[in-house]
Amino acid sequence: MSKKIDVNKLLLLPTEKYEIFHKLSNNRVLNLNQDTDQLKSKYSSKNIIYKSYFRFENIKLKKPNVQKNNLIKAIINRKSNLDKPSKEKLTLSKISYLLYYSVGLIKEFKRPYPSAGGLYPIEIYLISQKTEFDKKIRLFHYYVKDHSLEKLWQIPKKDLKSCFIQSKIIDSQLIILLTAVFKRSSKKYGNRSYRYIHLEAGHLSQNILLISTSLKLSACPIGGFYEDKINRLLDLDGINESVIYSIVIK
Repeated sequence: MSKKIDVNKLLLLPTEKYEIFHKLSNNRVLNLNQDTDQLKSKYSSKNIIYKSYFRFENIKLKKPNVQKNNLIKAIINRKSNLDKPSKEKLTLSKISYLLYYSVGLIKEFKRPYPSAGGLYPIEIYLISQKTEFDKKIRLFHYYVKDHSLEKLWQIPKKDLKSCFIQSKIIDSQLIILLTAVFKRSSKKYGNRSYRYIHLEAGHLSQNILLISTSLKLSACPIGGFYEDKINRLLDLDGINESVIYSIVIK
């Protein structure tokens, strides 16, 4: 008996529950009725309502003294800012340091962040704009096994600009894109893998942000992008592999 052909898979249509959810939760081009500044003031950290259990005992904690430890300094100084350029230029040696200690193979098969089952489904792409790599806007892939950058293709500025909701991103030195190869995790964890992958992206991103801060680089995590457009830039199908997060270094 011949094997049944899955037409949806041939057409690259989502079939698994996590694939369908990923596709449905992609950003679409926004049509906002309110002014952007009004939205910022309405939905900001200043308007957060803090949760508290007032009827239970409260133990007041004494704030610790600020340590001179480099990690503590980086945690205190980390700030998401798209307006402030980095104090330092992003050289090849700084990129090497940043990648190795945030996502690299620091030990055999081990990377400096947790991954469910040690399956490491996330890939790293870089879009260089104002670095010493190239005068053009260039796409690179980080080959973690060899700690090297694979030089891919040039990207037209107008195409890159159309991928992000905030236009300020285009003036950055470097854009780091995290993509997920879903099957690496789903073959073991099924639909639950979708949660694990995004948890991993958070672990990994915090490494990048803290190490960027220690290098006096201004880094900002960005979720306001159009998945389908970035996937096309990266030549990804959006089903087997898709962009899930981005970090901008100004």
